[in-house]
Amino acid sequence: MGATGYALLDSGIDQYLPRSAERPPVIVHLLDGTFELFRHFYGARRWNKGKDAPLGAVRGVLGTVLRMFEDGATHLGVAPDHMIESFRNALWPGYRTGAGIERALRAQFTPLEQALEAMGVAVWAMVELEADDGLAGVGRRVYRIQSHATAAGPCRRRHEGGPP
Repeated sequence: MGATGYALLDSGIDQYLPRSAERPPVIVHLLDGTFELFRHFYGARRWNKGKDAPLGAVRGVLGTVLRMFEDGATHLGVAPDHMIESFRNALWPGYRTGAGIERALRAQFTPLEQALEAMGVAVWAMVELEADDGLAGVGRRVYRIQSHATAAGPCRRRHEGGPP
């Protein structure tokens, strides 16, 4: 599967990004795979009346990624939570766990990672950290290489700039 959050910072992304001042910085699209999976799973319920299609949320996420490529995205990475629990569970009692996640949704976590990798998308399956941590790590790495970072997703507004 993908890298842990710690390996993410040394993920080799710099080989794909222009360093020359002659070329404009690229837009690196970063997606929270878990957010997208939940969005497609529960969004489909408006129409399927609770009769979840097998891997329906996976198909939805893949459709979103495909549309992003069709719309011109050239650099795209996805960080899904391979496990819902993280180091934060040891720090804060009551922090989110995987309890209550529907079986039909949980069963789509690993197939999503596999399908994205099969599409050639960079996938960083988060184990020790969470998807947001991974995305922040890649964003920081992009900023260090280009002195500019843009994180964009299909339904979140675009954020530009440097580290806080």
